[in-house]
Amino acid sequence: MRALTTLAILLSTSLMLAAQDSTSVDTTSAGYKIGYSVGQWLPFSILIVLVLMVMFRARKLSKD
Repeated sequence: MRALTTLAILLSTSLMLAAQDSTSVDTTSAGYKIGYSVGQWLPFSILIVLVLMVMFRARKLSKD
């Protein structure tokens, strides 16, 4: 099991490094800027939605 976990970590690391090899990215295009903005706000938005879901679920269970 430990070997499988280590293998998974090594494979995911190599995939991330391969994805970062592109050096010719046009950072001045509108599509890139929109994607960058969405990428900045998306993790926080997901966290807020998850927190709200947990709060509503806890409130619903406490009423019953």
